[in-house]
Amino acid sequence: MTIGLNERIVVAVLLLLAPVVLLLVSSRAEFAALGSAFSPMFFPVSVLWGWIAVAALTLVIELRAAGAFSDRTSARRWMQIVGVALAMGLFVYATTRLGFLLSSIGFVLATLLILQVRGPVLLISYSVAVPGVLFVLFHHVLGLPLPTSPFSYLF
Repeated sequence: MTIGLNERIVVAVLLLLAPVVLLLVSSRAEFAALGSAFSPMFFPVSVLWGWIAVAALTLVIELRAAGAFSDRTSARRWMQIVGVALAMGLFVYATTRLGFLLSSIGFVLATLLILQVRGPVLLISYSVAVPGVLFVLFHHVLGLPLPTSPFSYLF
């Protein structure tokens, strides 16, 4: 049985590769060797392993069902896939330079534009609200430090 490469498989592979790369990068951090549940790496590593499990399951499901998909992925869809992958790479790089909140706002905005969401209210509200809620939740409520911007320790 020949499995045709389609956009769902490509997305599933990218969703699997992203946490694997993040896990490898984070394991080389200076504070990663502290170990135990009290390590600052405990929660992020747990989330990454959960992400890997879900992405691997999704990839297996998509590979099994690939024979049922006969449609071809258009050039526009490929450009969207590549655009989101590039935006994700830029987000990871920008997080170390601009902090989580500012780079997240840029990433969400870029992703929504790539996926052709055009409503200005929707663009601005999602781009600011989703990263803002995540930052407040992790950084301030749960006490799990996220990278902050060079402009202020508050964000």
